[in-house]
Amino acid sequence: MGNPLERVTHQIARDLTILTILNFFCLIFFSRFYFSSHTSLFLPYLILFNSSFPYIIKFIFYIIYFPFLMTQLFLCFKQKQWQTDLFHQLKR
Repeated sequence: MGNPLERVTHQIARDLTILTILNFFCLIFFSRFYFSSHTSLFLPYLILFNSSFPYIIKFIFYIIYFPFLMTQLFLCFKQKQWQTDLFHQLKR
């Protein structure tokens, strides 16, 4: 693993594996535990704007849903970092 490009590639693979596992478990939890799978895309809107849900369920939902949103944000930032790293490694 002395090659810098190889190190960056391994870092990308490791980060993507962690994010994929987190996203998989979050999506399985939301789609199976709350609603059927075809409504899981609209789940945040259903829970936030549906007044029939008690506030405690909304609170618990967003505590669990927050890490899922953060992984998406993390992926966006990491993608920019990976592009920069690969560009500098290929430029050498």
